[in-house]
Amino acid sequence: MNAITKTPLVIVVTSAIVDGDEGATKDNAFAVSSAIMSMWLMAEQLGLGMVWRTRGVGLVHDTALHDFIGASDQEQLVGTLCIGYPAEEMSSVKKRTPFAEKTTWL
Repeated sequence: MNAITKTPLVIVVTSAIVDGDEGATKDNAFAVSSAIMSMWLMAEQLGLGMVWRTRGVGLVHDTALHDFIGASDQEQLVGTLCIGYPAEEMSSVKKRTPFAEKTTWL
């Protein structure tokens, strides 16, 4: 619960549900997810920390949050973004597995 109550900025993200068109509904969720990823990359570039919650503390599957933000029945919650300054300084050098170890070219 600290992620929600102690974070300076919380953004609740929704996407449109298209009646009778499951494909369009999924496309909307994928597009919104891509936008969230772009926000995450920019937040990191600005030195901000971001956590994208989809369950649990983020309450995405809880109708109380849906009601609280005034989302319509034609909207589904995709995630709760908790954005703020990290408690610890972020290292500019990250320990990552080289892409060649995780990529298979066909």
